[in-house]
Amino acid sequence: MTLIKNQEALSLNYVPDILPCREKEIDELSSKLKNPSYKVIITGGTGTGKTTYVFKSINKLKDVKIVYLNCSEYTTYILIGKKL
Repeated sequence: MTLIKNQEALSLNYVPDILPCREKEIDELSSKLKNPSYKVIITGGTGTGKTTYVFKSINKLKDVKIVYLNCSEYTTYILIGKKL
């Protein structure tokens, strides 16, 4: 017997099927990201759902190339350039 029903939910890249109370924000970000010249910066405290919010918004898009950089891992422009 296990205490955790869905161990996948503990993954850093896990995106839940439903994000309660965020539908409007997800739709708004998704529509803005369709414009190739649109840039976005999401800020907030640790554990507030920034990554989940962005991933959920991106998942609504079709025919879009995604470049995801976690700035806690890539802290200099050199590291970011190498990743890109």
